[in-house]
Amino acid sequence: LAGVRLLGSVENEKHELLVRIANNKMFLNRKAGIRAMPRPVCKVDLALVGNSIYQNEAAGVRVENNTRLTAEGNQIHDNDGAGIMVHESVIPPELDIYRNRISFNNGEGIQIINGITGRIGISNNWIYGNYLSGIGIGLFYSPISKLDNIKIMNNTVVSNGSGYEGSGIRSDSEG
Repeated sequence: LAGVRLLGSVENEKHELLVRIANNKMFLNRKAGIRAMPRPVCKVDLALVGNSIYQNEAAGVRVENNTRLTAEGNQIHDNDGAGIMVHESVIPPELDIYRNRISFNNGEGIQIINGITGRIGISNNWIYGNYLSGIGIGLFYSPISKLDNIKIMNNTVVSNGSGYEGSGIRSDSEG
């Protein structure tokens, strides 16, 4: 299902996973290169540093529920879906995504259905050539969450979107 999949093991067991994935190549995985999907009672603190994540079927990186994602210095490109997908969650993920190259994904570069940003937010990324939006917040034409509190600062967002739809930065959220 994924190159790396992180989830809680027992339904009601409370625990926290601290995971650092650095300097790897993750490609040609069925669902995602990396997927964090803990149960709401669990927490995953996931740091991705210096990885090359490409040609995965659903997304390069997918996080949901009680996940804190720190992504720095990664190259995330040519995935069939979004480069980074933050999925609809009971507990919105916390995101710090900075100094990454996110390009040529078949969906958005970064898609956040619901989530919040941490101290750094989404900053200093180079986001270009993605089929839909460079950064997409909420679901197209269907706002589902008022929990989005996203800080987007100092990014270079170039040449995203297609004749179909998309833009550099798009928000369909009520947040």
